Amino acid sequence: MSAVSRRNSILPVPIKNIERELICPICKELFTHPLILPCQHSVCHKCVRELLLLNHEDSFDAGSECSLPGSPGPRSRVPSPSMERLDRLARSGSISSPGWRRGSVTPRVTTFPCPGCQHDVDLGERGMSMLFRNFTLESIVERYRQAARAAVAIMCNMCKPPQQEATKSCMDCKASYCNECFKFHHPWGTPKAQHEYVGPTMNFRPKVLMCPEHEMEKVNMYCEVCRRPVCHLCKLGGSHANHKVTSMSSAYKILKEKLSKSIHYLISKEDQVRTQISHLEVLINETEENGQVAECGAYEHFERLFQTLQERKSEMLNSIAQSRTRRLEQLRGQVEEYQGMLENSGLVGYAQEVLKETDQSCFVQTAKQLHTRIAKSTESLRTFHPAADPSFDEFVLETSREETLLKDLCFGGGEFPTLLICNDVCRHCNASPKFNLNLLTLLIGSPLTHLLRLEGSSVFVRDGWQSGGQDVLEDRVQTCRSGLHGAALHGCLLIKLDQTE
Repeated sequence: MSAVSRRNSILPVPIKNIERELICPICKELFTHPLILPCQHSVCHKCVRELLLLNHEDSFDAGSECSLPGSPGPRSRVPSPSMERLDRLARSGSISSPGWRRGSVTPRVTTFPCPGCQHDVDLGERGMSMLFRNFTLESIVERYRQAARAAVAIMCNMCKPPQQEATKSCMDCKASYCNECFKFHHPWGTPKAQHEYVGPTMNFRPKVLMCPEHEMEKVNMYCEVCRRPVCHLCKLGGSHANHKVTSMSSAYKILKEKLSKSIHYLISKEDQVRTQISHLEVLINETEENGQVAECGAYEHFERLFQTLQERKSEMLNSIAQSRTRRLEQLRGQVEEYQGMLENSGLVGYAQEVLKETDQSCFVQTAKQLHTRIAKSTESLRTFHPAADPSFDEFVLETSREETLLKDLCFGGGEFPTLLICNDVCRHCNASPKFNLNLLTLLIGSPLTHLLRLEGSSVFVRDGWQSGGQDVLEDRVQTCRSGLHGAALHGCLLIKLDQTE
């Protein structure tokens, strides 16, 4: 790839295209103070509180039912709360911040299902305080908000009316300034001149990521077992004492390199994805056309058999329709999957924004889960196979044998018809053929296995079987040896047996 094309292939994705990566899976709105769960998914701070409250209420209700005298038993507890119910409660405002009254007999609930992967998240005794705040995601959300309200400027917090537009925001002062006010409040040669400043923003995050278990310690290592930043106290005597850890700079370098390579690979495969989508669309058309042909052919065959095979006709048509529907669903689902790769500009854009993160701790806590998602997308590109076969060859019917059986049917009169046994090639009847009972059914509606038993090449009527009050005797079973069976044999019911090897 040339240098020009390589530069073109990694153009930044517009910030507006990454909105779906910035939506909380619970409240369905842009993240507000997102927290990173142990499974690496992010959820709004308020949504975690609501999840805990909802689980607390469920456990309290279950305990109340158990305590009622004469109650039939505890209510079966649903392992995970309904997302629809939670979303409805959150939007209606009926859920408030969780709080437990002192002296409550119900223990505090610290476990809830992750809305992203449905795995249980146990916060332990420390509760929400053990979760990292996702500052990288929070910064990207803020940049998205600013892009969305580009017409609304951030004003200087220090100007006297009329206020001027802010040109800088000080992360230490947590305020926004115009050029003049910034110079005035950060005079050269003073400690304030060393403050960190960024472009105008409303998001003032802490400069340093602190350890949630040791509140006064900065995180400076990365636990490879738990996949999260830790401080030196965690390693010395905390919960990560026996875990393998690496330096933050090393983890930052490795994860950033992996993420960059994966992003570049995804972007470079856009033409391949489009080609595969075109191929899948052709397969969908072929599937629809071949399915219609197979359905019409099956319908014509069943019409020849009239009402006798009406039930079978419906079953086969339904089978074809179900197969076609299933294959179309599989192929269309695959199209949607690969279409999603084209729409991965949101994921790619989000990843590119993460790459802009210069704080190693913040980057490491976000990059691992993001790299896993991108790795899944790249894996499907390497192993492309159509999800379904458009051919319907297995639904082509051959009814000549069934038509022969129907033509040879006759009324038995007052006596039960003799059972005439033959295989497909009558001249081989004396060659001790073996018969596959699973393929046979008497045309009178009774399974052959209920009537006959086979021992080698001999056929016997099962003892005790009756028809119309008359015993079916063994001498009513004959073997075709002449090859002349057909319309000339009256009073017989022809049973054709498939010969197996």
